[in-house]
Parts: sequence; C-alpha cells; structure tokens
Amino acid sequence: MDPVSVRDITADGNARIHVGNSSVTHVHNYADTHDQPEEAPVPFSLMPFSRDPDFIARGDILDQIATHCGQAAGRAALVGLGGVGKSQLAIEYSYQTRDEKKDAWIFWVHAGTRARVEEGFRAIADAVKLPGRYKPKADIPQLLHTWLSDERNGKWLMILDSADDQEVFYGVEKSSGQRPLASYLPQSPNGAILVTTRDQAFAVRLTGSYKSIIKVGPMTAQEALFFLEKKLGALFEPDLGAELVSALDCIPLAINQAASYIQARAPRSSIKKYLAEFRESEKKSARLLAHDAAELRRDGSSSNAIMKTWQISFDHIRSKQPSAADLLALMSFFDNQSIPEAALQPEEEYDSDCDSDLESNWDTEELANHSSMKRLLEAKQRRDTIYSSDDDDDLSSETESGFEEDIALLRDYCLIFVCESGTKFEMHRLVQLATKKWLASSKRQEEFKQMFIYRLALSAPEAKGQNELRYRDMMSHFQIAIRLRPNKTNLRFWFHLCYCISWYMGFLGQYDKAKNLLEKALEAWAERKGREHYNYLLGQVNIVSYMAEMDKYEKGESEAILLRVLEIQERTLPVNSDATLSTMEDLAYNYRQQATLGREHRTTLSCMSRLSATYFCQSRYDEAEKIDLQVLSIQKKNCGPSHYDTLFTMMELATLYTAQVRDDEAIELSLQALQLHSASCEFEDQDQTWIRVKTQLAGCYQSQSFYDKSLVLNEEILRILTAKFGPDHDETLMVMQQVADGLKRLGRYEESENTFILLLGRLKARFGLAHHRTACCIKQLSKVYVYRRQPSKAEVLLVELLDSRTSTHGLRDDWTLDTMVELAKQYQQSQQSNKSSDMFARVLAICTEINDVDFLDGLGIWESLSTACLHSQSQFEDLATILQVILTFRKAKYPPDDDFTLNRALQLAAAKEGLAQWDDAANICSETLQLCQDKREQEQYDEARRLQSFVLEARKEKLGLEDPTTLSSMHDLAMVLEEQGQLAEAEELYRQVIRGHGARSTTRSKGSIWARQQLAHIVARLAIEQEARVEEATELLRNTLEMTEREYGHGTMEVYNFAALAGWRLMELDLFEEAAKMVQLAYEGLGAMDNADDGELHFCLMLLALIRDWQGDLVGAVEMQRRCLHMSRRVNGSEHPDTISAQERWDGWAGWLEQQAKEHAEEADHPFESCQTCLARECVGNWESE
Repeated sequence: MDPVSVRDITADGNARIHVGNSSVTHVHNYADTHDQPEEAPVPFSLMPFSRDPDFIARGDILDQIATHCGQAAGRAALVGLGGVGKSQLAIEYSYQTRDEKKDAWIFWVHAGTRARVEEGFRAIADAVKLPGRYKPKADIPQLLHTWLSDERNGKWLMILDSADDQEVFYGVEKSSGQRPLASYLPQSPNGAILVTTRDQAFAVRLTGSYKSIIKVGPMTAQEALFFLEKKLGALFEPDLGAELVSALDCIPLAINQAASYIQARAPRSSIKKYLAEFRESEKKSARLLAHDAAELRRDGSSSNAIMKTWQISFDHIRSKQPSAADLLALMSFFDNQSIPEAALQPEEEYDSDCDSDLESNWDTEELANHSSMKRLLEAKQRRDTIYSSDDDDDLSSETESGFEEDIALLRDYCLIFVCESGTKFEMHRLVQLATKKWLASSKRQEEFKQMFIYRLALSAPEAKGQNELRYRDMMSHFQIAIRLRPNKTNLRFWFHLCYCISWYMGFLGQYDKAKNLLEKALEAWAERKGREHYNYLLGQVNIVSYMAEMDKYEKGESEAILLRVLEIQERTLPVNSDATLSTMEDLAYNYRQQATLGREHRTTLSCMSRLSATYFCQSRYDEAEKIDLQVLSIQKKNCGPSHYDTLFTMMELATLYTAQVRDDEAIELSLQALQLHSASCEFEDQDQTWIRVKTQLAGCYQSQSFYDKSLVLNEEILRILTAKFGPDHDETLMVMQQVADGLKRLGRYEESENTFILLLGRLKARFGLAHHRTACCIKQLSKVYVYRRQPSKAEVLLVELLDSRTSTHGLRDDWTLDTMVELAKQYQQSQQSNKSSDMFARVLAICTEINDVDFLDGLGIWESLSTACLHSQSQFEDLATILQVILTFRKAKYPPDDDFTLNRALQLAAAKEGLAQWDDAANICSETLQLCQDKREQEQYDEARRLQSFVLEARKEKLGLEDPTTLSSMHDLAMVLEEQGQLAEAEELYRQVIRGHGARSTTRSKGSIWARQQLAHIVARLAIEQEARVEEATELLRNTLEMTEREYGHGTMEVYNFAALAGWRLMELDLFEEAAKMVQLAYEGLGAMDNADDGELHFCLMLLALIRDWQGDLVGAVEMQRRCLHMSRRVNGSEHPDTISAQERWDGWAGWLEQQAKEHAEEADHPFESCQTCLARECVGNWESE
C-alpha cells in the first residue's frame, strides 16, 4: 500500500487525496463549512410586516394590481405622494396573494438605497437556500437572478418598497465594474414585481410602460372617515371627523398621525380641540403634522410624520434639479387651486421702473445683497442678454424647456397636478404647508414669499371690464398676496396688486372695500416714497372716484383730497401739465355733483337698475321694462351704444322679454347687442361681454324651443370658456350643463349622457357629491338614463346622491327631500311599488314634522307629489294637510293672484282629487281659475273689444253691413268675444257674418266657411257646458266639414285640420264612433302630406288614443299613445310640455295595466287570451323591452 500523498490542493480549497493505488477522491472545502447540499424549502412569504386589521379598501386598486401582476412577467407600480398608503396597499396585496396561492414565494425588499436592496437580495438568497451564496466571491444578485428565472423554482412575487431614487437601480460607477441593480430583476413568466414609489418617471422606466402605473391619491372622503373611525374607536365623532379628514386632505398618514395624537392625549384632547389648534395658524398645523405617530407597518428608517416624509422628497428634488425645488417653493404660497402658469413664468420680468427700484434701494442696509435685489439684477441680465443676442428665440425656448422639465419632475413626484386646461396647476394644501416648513428650516421662506408677490403682480391683468373673469379667477391668489408684508424692493409690485384688487372691488360695486384697501396701500407707499409721489397722488384721485360712487360729496372729504392733490401738482409739476388739468376737471365735476346728483348720474342709473331687478323678481314686468328702457336711453346718450353698461342693460331687457314670452323681441335685442359689440373697437374678441351676449341669445333660442340653434351657441361658448379659463371654471361648468341639457332636448341621449357624466366627474371633484350643483346634474343624468331605458342606472345615481346628501345635510334639507321624491318617482316608474310607497311616506312624514312654513313653501317637491300616484289615502291626507297650511300662509303674505300661490292651490286640488273629495277640488280649481284671469290681460281684452267695436260701427256706417271689410271687422270682434269667454255674443256675431256673406253672393266664400267653422266650435262648446243642443252641434260640425271640402277640395290641409278639431268636439260630446272616423281621416290625410304640421299629427294621435280608450279598445289606445309619445320626443324634445304630458299619460296607463294584470293573475279562470287589459299589458311590456 502506497503512502498517502497530497498531489495538489485546488485553488478553491478542495484537496484531492489518493489512498493506496486506488484513485479515490475526497473533496472538502476548508474555506466554507456550508457547502453541503441543502433541502429546498417549501415556498413561503418573506413579509416583514403583519397584516393591518384597520386596512381600508381603496376602490379597485387591489384589482388593478392583481390584473398587472397576474400576467406572465407582470410588473406594476404604485405611484403617489409619501403617506397616501402605497406600502399598506402592497402589504394587503401580498397577504391576499399568499391566501390565494399557497405555492408562491413572496419577497419584500426595501428599495430606499442600494445597500438596502442588496441586503434584501441576501435575505431572499438565505430564505430560498440559494446554492453557492456563502462563497467569498459569490455574486448574490446574479445567483438570485438565475434562481428567479428558473420556472422550476415556482411562482414568486417581489415587492420593491419605497423605490424613490432611480440611482439606486440604474446608477453605477464605471470603474466599479458593477451592473445596475435593475438588470438583476428578471422578466421570467413565473414571477411578478410590484413597486411602490413617489417618482412616476422611474416607475415607467422600471415597469416599461405607462399602462403599468397605478396612481394612488388621497382617500375619498368616505374612506378617510371610515379609516379615522377605525383608528379612534370610541373617541370618534362623525360630524367633526368629516371636518378633520377634509382639513387633512384625506391623506392616510396624516389621519393616522392625528388619531395617534388625539389618543395619546385623551381625554384632554379630542377631534374638536385638534381641529381648533390645526386651524389656528400654519405654525400650529405644521407642529401637529410633525408628530411622529406609532406605525408598525412602515420601515424603521421611514418617518411616521407626514412633514418629514415629504421633506425627504423635497431634499431629493433639490439635489437632483434645484430649479424644480424653487418652483415648488414658489407654488406653495399660492392658493392651492387654479395656480396660473402665467404667474409662475411671466413673459416679462423686468421693466423700466425696475431701474429706479435698483437705484433707490441699492444702498439701503436692509436690502444689501437681498434676494429680491438679486432677482431683479438677474432679470435685468436676462433682458440685456436677449436684447444683445441674435439667438433670442433659442434663449426663450431654453427657458421654456427648463420650466417644462421642472413641471414634469414635480408631477412625477405627485406634488402638483395639471388642470385639464393645461395652463393651471393644483397642489394639496398639506404639501404647501410642508413646503413652507421646509423652506423655514433653510431660512428661505421670506425669499419665496417676496417672489410670490413679485410674480403675481407681473401677471395681474389690466384693470379693464373685459378682464372681469380673469380677475375673478385670480382673486384667491391676490387676497393671499396683499396680506403679506412686502420688502422695499417689492413695495411697487405689492402696491400694484392692491391697486388692481381695489379696481376690481370697485367694478363689482364694493366701493367701500375698494376705498379701504387703497387707503391702506397708499399709507404703506407714503412711508417709503412720500406723499408727493405720482402713484400716491393717483391713488388719492381714485379714492375720490370711489367716494363719488358712494355719493359722499356733501361731506366735503373728496373736495379736500382733490384740493390737496392739486396744490402738490401745481407746486411740483410744470404749469398746465396733463395731470394737473385732469385733477382740475375732477374737482369741477365734484362741485357739480355736490350741487345735484341728477337723474343721469351713474349712481341714479344703478338705483334704477336695482329697482327694475326688484320689480322683475316680483313679476312686475311692465314697471321693470319701463325703467330699463329709461336707463338704456340715458346710457346710449351718455356712454354710447356699445359701452359695457349699455350692452349690459340690453341683456337685462332681453331677459325681461324672455320672462314675458316675448322671445322674438328678446332675440332681436340680443342680436343687436352682439352686432354692437362686434363693431366696437373697445372690446376684445370673445371677451366677457361677448360671452354674456351669446349666452343670453342661446337662452332666448332655448325659450323658443330652437334647441338646435341654442346648442350651437352653447357649444361655441363652451369651447371658448374651456380655452380661456379651463374645464373646471364655474362659467365653463354652467355652460357645459346647458350643452348636455340641449343634447337631451334634441333627443341625442347618448351624447347627452356622455356630457353629463363628464360634467358630473368635474362637479364631484370641485364641489363634492352633496353640493346642490352636483345634485342638479345627477337629476338630469338620471332622466337621460330613463329616456335611454336604463332605469337601474338612474336609481343607483339617485341612491348615491341621497346617501351623500343625508349624511352631510340631514333629512330636513330641500335638496335631500327633492332627491327622495325623484327616487320615489323612479321606483314608481320601474314598478317597485313598495319602495315607492315607503319613500313617499318618509317624505311626507318629514315634512309633517317641520314647523317652518316658510321653509316648506320654498321646497320644490309639491308639484311632483301632487301629480304622483301616491299609494294610500293617508299619504294623500298628509299631503293635503301640508299644502293647506302652506296655502293659508301664502294667502296671508302675498296677493291672492300671486303665481306661486295659484300653483299651491292647484296642487292642493290635485291632493283633494286623490282623496276623492271632488267638490272640494272643484271649488279650489274654480277659485284659482277666477284668480288666473289676470287683471291687466282683461283690461287689454276690454280695450281690444272697445277699439274693434268702434271700427265695426264706423265701417257699417261708411261701407254697409255686407261689405267684406265690415264683415272682416265683425269676425275679428267675434274672436275677441270668444277669447273672453262670451260665447253667446260671439255666436250671434258669427251668424251675422255668415248671413252677410250669403247676402253678397250665391256661392259660399272662404270667409263664410271660416265663420261657419268658428260657429260650429262655439255651438259645440255651449252644448258641452249647457248639456243641450247636442244634435244641433253635431249636425253643424258635419255640415261644416262637407262645406269645407266643397270649398277647398278633397284632400286639402284645411279639410283635415277641421276634421281633427271636429273630432275633438264630437269626442267631448261622447260621440266616439263618429269622432274616431273624423280624427282617423285627419290623421291619415295629414300623414300623407309632405308639408303637414307635426303638431297636428301629434294632436290626432292623442285624440285617437283617448277615443279608443273610451271605446274599450285598450290595445289600440296604447298603440296610439306610444306613437304620440315617440313623435313628440322626436319633434319637440323630451322637455317639451307636450312630451311630458304624453309621457305621464303613458306611465299612467302602464301603471294601471300593471296593477290590473296583478289582480287578474290571482283569478284562476281569467280569460287572458281575450282580455283587452291583459293584451294591452303584454303590448306595453313588448314595446318597453324594445
């Protein structure tokens, strides 16, 4: 046996040992004692956090994650602000995955730094017992990549949490020889990767697609409230809780902080005390949000305070792109909504007055090397560079490119949001607060506060009437700026802002506020510049103008100011300077106004306009019109026909005409105003005045049922408003609702639905679900769903609105009650009788308990309730009792013929009919009908009768009784009498007309036929009222139809029109068979004519439906009513009174037939196949399903 010899030891420490002649190799790793083969573990979850029992589901986010990560090699990224709950969503998803896939690996890697990622990779390697991991030079990322790529190792999910820095995954030093960590993340079909990050650009790069991005924002109000309730437990208060989550922008980490703070200090702390302290000042708010709450499910290196969490992002942005951090700092001082791009990068940052600012402030010790001075110097250098450079376009584009990159970075970190207009931005209020706190820590808060004043002043619009909407849009930012204290360099800009706001307040008629603000600004200006500075004197003159508007001449204050200004100007300015002469003119005007205000003074005209508006609200239209015409005449003379005030009064007058149903005059006046505006050089194209005129014209067209013209105008206005002010502006949203409504009226339901849905989303985001404007939109959209035969969608909308409105405003709220009634009607239309009955009962019970009659009177639900098919006698009794109380209240407070009082009376009559109290209902209707005979209208009839009688007598005397002109006057007088209801007198006159035509000629003239037709109608009306002369009326109608056919010829429009009207009268006389023949003749004849009036066809269908109903032909009646409804929708639109009436008749019949069908179903031997009711119900079902 040979001795044992060691031939060699390999470089890896393995020795080959020879024993005897046999070549037996024994391998041993002296450097690694862990190289023994290890048994592969069963897949498990490597999750460092426990499941959260307080987790709140966030819409469909978990479903979105599952969709992306469920794909082969799927990747998804949760992107959002720090503290919005990205990690909590990832934790919950990991547990859901573990529950569903027991054989899957779940790995969690904290990805904040490269070291933490590598540490996570090593932990995974140990968990899966990765072979070779203990070797000194083992490449753990590569080994892990290989293992993960091997499908034999099973499915896996890797969560990269807090991956906020691209450099961690993509940044390596070239000399190190390392690969980017991102390259070690495999795209194998057996695995998926979920990332949580604040950086959207990084998320896109890591996942490879924008489609893989799942944006996580704050919770909804409901989610946030539920989350707070879970965290606070017994300390939760619902009403105050809603205020707290709103104040915290519904951000989960901030809510958790607040709950932790309150619990730690209870009972000395509560939601109420926390809110009071939070709202006291920004300093207190920042202190509360710096509280580090206990949170087990956040990485130990991450702060549990929202302030510190966000400041990490701010520091990262500053190190990566300082200009973006500066932009964020500037934006934190604006109001958090509608931050205008124009104020963030103004077109011109330096003007000639800046030179004097630099000269006057350069030696001031306070401003030595001050940031504001540096800013002006930098602006001056940029201007000089642009003026001296031939490549000024390149410099400008370079600046714009830098701004866009800054905006993109801030958006990627979800710190700002771009409005749909693309020219405005939004921020969370808490992000603004955290940014200011961050600036304070670096002592830069004052620098950006002054920059905010400076940039905002540069972007302020010119003080002109056509810029009113732009001012309204920027007022929230202006109000913040004027409350700040400017440094000396910024005084001029701050003063300019005060001047602009003062002008706008004056423009709105708030002269007292305008005067006070300007006085405050002038005092600050005087301290720095002296009381003889040009701007100070100009401001004093403006104060006098405000005093003039407030009629304060008699106190002598304005005179004293002007005298003081004039004295300084005469002493400091050249003789006869423009400024001095202007002040002299103002002083002379002031003296004139002290003598008399005069009827043509602007204040007098304002008072007259206000009085007219009051008369308009009182429906005193004649008096309002008289005043508006006076004001318009004076304004045309003093201001000119195209002045803003003149055009405004023209629009007020057009509104008045519309209210009086004088639509032609309203349209003509609106077109005049539009022409004057277009011809004037004082206005910009498509300014506020132009929009007002166009809006008024669109309203006039809609009032006249010219829905197509109205829609075209509203769509044009919507495009302009969207471009000018963005899609979320108040004006834009109002016009958008008009567009959606116009589409609905034209029967373009799909387009209307899409527009309403888009509008609803914006209203919810802007005002919330419970706001009355959102509620109004929901009601309109629910009607569209009904028209599209999608009642379930309408029901869901109304239920959601009712829940939201009830939780925020309670049950004793006008919109809540209105929504309940709408929902009850919806239940009724969809045959859900029990739900409908319960809802009506709830509404009536609530109203019965309300003692405020004025509030009850103001509710808009009574028309709907009085016309609804209530389900029990007790409901009708409750309704009648409430309406009786309201009616008594109105009669004591308002004139008896007030429109709303008359409406309440008719609603009470409807309730009495529901109780079968027919006599009471008839008495109320008779009384109301009498009151409806408007006195002024009656006087006009009397005057018409007087004039027509005078003309008739004159022509009788001059031309004779049988002259055609005399007979025509007699016919006109008969028509006046007929309209006054004096049928007997009218009948006699018509007979005289017929005799007169007969005496003139042996042939019947068209005038004679027309008079005979009118006579037939009157005799039929008298027969119905008196229940006598039925045979006479019937014979007269038949004979007149024959004469009309002989005169005009068979198959003419005149014959068919009279046949329809004759059929109507015969139906009222209960002669249904003959009535049906005449109306059928008219319907078929008119239907075959190209120029037939749709209104006449609709009238025929309505009559045929009623006649066949009376004849017992229910199937035929329902068919006619269906055609009637479809025609009215097509011709008139869904909102037309004829369509509404047709829809109500259809719903009434459908409901009655449904009820009858239920009763028949209980009869074992009911003849279903021959029963008219059952057959008609089957037809209704078939048509509704179509």
